[in-house]
Amino acid sequence: MLAVFTRENDSQARRPRRAVATWLLIALYIAVYLLQTVGDEHRFSELILRFGVTPEIFTGGERPFGQFPPLLTPLTSLFLHGSLDHLLCNLIYLWIFGRDIESVLGPARFVLFWLVCGVCGALGY
Repeated sequence: MLAVFTRENDSQARRPRRAVATWLLIALYIAVYLLQTVGDEHRFSELILRFGVTPEIFTGGERPFGQFPPLLTPLTSLFLHGSLDHLLCNLIYLWIFGRDIESVLGPARFVLFWLVCGVCGALGY
């Protein structure tokens, strides 16, 4: 026998979860950006060259700022932003789409999905 769903039953079954992972990522993005902007232009350039995906450095070129493993830069580059506009645009899209995707996947799978997409994007760069 088929169950009959009413709007009331359907809304209870699809109650959205809180987007905890999305909000934590947003907070982490903001915190890293604030740390990134503290200091002068030299420090900003150093952070980009050390933790960003720079194709020459990633493929074995000279690393001007320390011995940070280049294979980790696709992960660390996810948190770097070139300007406030860049950060705000990323945060808006994360807030709009992240909440819905996280409610479907759950927080752990959402973060894994976010990491895989971000690393693939960095490698595609």
